[in-house]
Amino acid sequence: MKDFIKILIVVLLAVLLVNKIWAGQVPVHDPSIVVVYKDAQGNSYPEQSANNDRTKYYYVMGTQLGAAYSTDMLDWTAFTPSFAVNGKVTTDLCSVFGENTAWSGWTNNQAKLKENLWAADIIWNREMKKWCMYYSINGDDWMSSICMLASDKIEGPYQRVGSVVFGGMDGKSNGAGNNDFKKVTGQNTIPSRYYSSDGGWGGTYGSSCIDPNVKYDENGDLWLIYGSWSGGIFVIKLDNKTGLRDYSYNYGYNPVDGAVWEGSRLRYDEYMGVHIAGGYYVSGEGPYIEYMKDGDGNGFYYLFMSYGFYSPEGGYNMRLFRSDKITGPYKDVTGDDAVFNKAIYPNYGNNTTYGVSLMQNYSWGWWTNNKTITDYDQVGGGQTAQGHNSALMDEDGKCYVIYHVKDNTGNGYGWHHVESHPMVFTSDGWPLVAPFETRLGEYTDKDTVYKEQDIMGEYAVLTHNAVDYAALACNKTGTMRLNADHSISADYSGSWSYDYADGKQFITLKTTVGTFNGTILDQRMEDNGRKTLCLTAMNPANELCLWAYRLPQSKYGTETVFEPFYRIGDKEQTLVWNETDKFLKTEAPAGDFEITFKFHNHNKGVNNWDNWALRFEENAGNFWALRADGYSVETFSGSTVSYSNPKTWKEFDDKDVDVKIIRQGASIHVSAAVDGKDIYGVLSKSSPKGALTVYLGGESTYLDVKKMTVASLKEREIIGSVTNYGIYKDAFNTKSGASKSFSGDFHTHYTFNNFHSSNETKNWDNFIIKNTINGKTGFIRADAYQFDSEGTFTFKTSWGDDWETFVKMLTQAKVDIDIERIGTTIIYTCDIKSYDGLSGTMTVTQDGITAQSIGLSLTEEASQIDILEIMDLKTVETGIIEDPTIAETVEADNTIVYPTITDNIVNVRSANLDGTATLHSSNGEAIAIQKATKGIIEFDMSNLPNGVYVVVADGKAEKIIKK
Repeated sequence: MKDFIKILIVVLLAVLLVNKIWAGQVPVHDPSIVVVYKDAQGNSYPEQSANNDRTKYYYVMGTQLGAAYSTDMLDWTAFTPSFAVNGKVTTDLCSVFGENTAWSGWTNNQAKLKENLWAADIIWNREMKKWCMYYSINGDDWMSSICMLASDKIEGPYQRVGSVVFGGMDGKSNGAGNNDFKKVTGQNTIPSRYYSSDGGWGGTYGSSCIDPNVKYDENGDLWLIYGSWSGGIFVIKLDNKTGLRDYSYNYGYNPVDGAVWEGSRLRYDEYMGVHIAGGYYVSGEGPYIEYMKDGDGNGFYYLFMSYGFYSPEGGYNMRLFRSDKITGPYKDVTGDDAVFNKAIYPNYGNNTTYGVSLMQNYSWGWWTNNKTITDYDQVGGGQTAQGHNSALMDEDGKCYVIYHVKDNTGNGYGWHHVESHPMVFTSDGWPLVAPFETRLGEYTDKDTVYKEQDIMGEYAVLTHNAVDYAALACNKTGTMRLNADHSISADYSGSWSYDYADGKQFITLKTTVGTFNGTILDQRMEDNGRKTLCLTAMNPANELCLWAYRLPQSKYGTETVFEPFYRIGDKEQTLVWNETDKFLKTEAPAGDFEITFKFHNHNKGVNNWDNWALRFEENAGNFWALRADGYSVETFSGSTVSYSNPKTWKEFDDKDVDVKIIRQGASIHVSAAVDGKDIYGVLSKSSPKGALTVYLGGESTYLDVKKMTVASLKEREIIGSVTNYGIYKDAFNTKSGASKSFSGDFHTHYTFNNFHSSNETKNWDNFIIKNTINGKTGFIRADAYQFDSEGTFTFKTSWGDDWETFVKMLTQAKVDIDIERIGTTIIYTCDIKSYDGLSGTMTVTQDGITAQSIGLSLTEEASQIDILEIMDLKTVETGIIEDPTIAETVEADNTIVYPTITDNIVNVRSANLDGTATLHSSNGEAIAIQKATKGIIEFDMSNLPNGVYVVVADGKAEKIIKK
């Protein structure tokens, strides 16, 4: 055992010494997290002030004095905590750790002592009002111990308060460990149950007294969780007032010969405490317990452990158990006990029986395969040996796992760094790790209800199978298609379903290899910045976890709005399914595309097929005629069609319907929703990949179409770059894209995500609109500033001079820019909505533009633009005039509406001097409300299209026709 411990120390040293600290990324091994609030004077507190004037930080403490802090759990700053003896700051660690130094055998050997300071944990002691650091001091021959130090400030100086627990006592040892054993048990000699065959401390039964974790339980009592491999993981009660061991606590056990056994499982030892995991020298270290609640408020104590060996090729990975008591017993999803009843070698690698294996070695497809990279902004070859984690349920109830990971550089000891991922709960009530790194504020809003048509599509799926860890093998992504008919195809097959449950986003994947219960959420793909829909799921039958993300695509096309609507068929409902000359026709591009229709379905409802319908034509001889009742009159040659039909055939009767058509590869997905609820899904496999003509029509119905979009789907366009620790470094105008050219008047719309560093302070580090006119390129910045552009400018913003809020808003925001040219004027209307609730608007007017041709594009500075869609906007006046329906008309003799429009002004005279009037569209939708000035009300119609309108004042209605 002595030789093994020495090897373990040497390897840990090798792993740590090859690491370099790079801005934003820190190599803190065994990171333990704590939330800290700091005031302007640098004082640190466990909570926010009543005035909300403290800054929130996340601190991690780890092995060999490693430590760091961050405001976002992504961009870290390293520091070294300071220490003191008798109130004086010192670097003499041997003196700092006192009797624990002596017990470990490192007296007068400062370098060896530092090498053996392992896995610090830190907590705010509520009664002491101090930050308490618990450090394990590892020694040869199991001579290890855990001590507590305290400080008023999170960075230190920390001064030793006392020892908490020891290991390694035997018939030959003497000193602090033996004395503490006597204090706890009353025995002068160490019982034989702790001995190995050579008479020393036995690692099969006795603890390895390292890896502390200190927690308050839900009753406010303080506990220490500790241990590594050897005899396993133990829990002892601490004194709330001192932070040290509570020597008077009664655990409720009646030990025989100092121990309590359940069969061959050790449950309690009178010195080591309650046994909650491991034993028999089976692997398992870095215990961490966090009490977390699911979306229904059900809480458990979750025990995280790391199995395997922590080198890159050691098969290290995190396992999860839970209990309703901090002292256990802890079980996994399938009911396996965290405490072993026999030696199991190995219990890691291919053996995933015990505990939920949260993740295995993995590599995303965009990570470089170059295992000898020197660009530390990249990840080389994948990530291995994730583990020795901590966990956090933050004040807002959101949960995170924080761990160290080895980057697979192929040399056996790749550099490592701290990584944090969100955790979300499944319908089983178990927390799973989300696929990508933490981006605070980017959680899916609990009020978001996804349409299934927004979930369907092609996903990259990464299954966390056991791998050949010794060869540094990593799981790679495959393909999983969630189809419109609710089937699953590609590397998995089966069916899927989505369930929104009061803020909880559950998805179920029933596959041929088992049922995976999961959760969906929006995330940013780490290291490339694309934001997309993701899922994390687990098969509770075998605890296999998988991740997936929807392949991010950008949409480029045209949105057409029909005023007041485009009518298909007639009110007599004589339309026939193959009268394509009466249908709405559009051309779908080759490759992947998306087409949407929004319409009102006026149907007889006598037969199932008296409804809307679609027709897809490759040519006259090869077409697919699809009905709304889940039937195809004709299908493409060689294709197969499957359906997920409505519960009845009445869902579409006299309803507003949203139809979405997506083609990805040779699969065409058709889905339909009513009132935001998914009704219908159809999948056509082995369909043509070239250009198609698409018709919207029907049978014995007529449709009033409000809007249609037709767009190509391309690989997501990204402008700008980001490091793997969330920093944006691009210089001004070095990256650009999203280019479009226009001639004459135009109307277009850009939608994208804007990201910049969370600690950004500069207004201009954001998106920039480029406009090229007469060969000259100008720049319009997000902070209401322009240079080098043609024409004259006026800016109007909602944020005024509040630049602090502006910068925060654009840290992670969805931006919509509507750009319209009319004559010599271009108007840019920017609507900004941050993912954490902030919003703002900017209107830019550019006058004096005489050139016909204009080029538009986007660039950035120290930020990133994630293009979601670029759509040209068209309005088609159909000339349809129907009598508007007004809910109620009351005569008011003293109110006069002049039914003619002079100079685009409608005049209303009201008997009520302070009255109001409302302008309605032909379908009854309120467009504007104006208040009277001395009984006179005016509506400016200049920006409204020609058509029918209704003015209502004092209960009297009049029809207005603008021609």
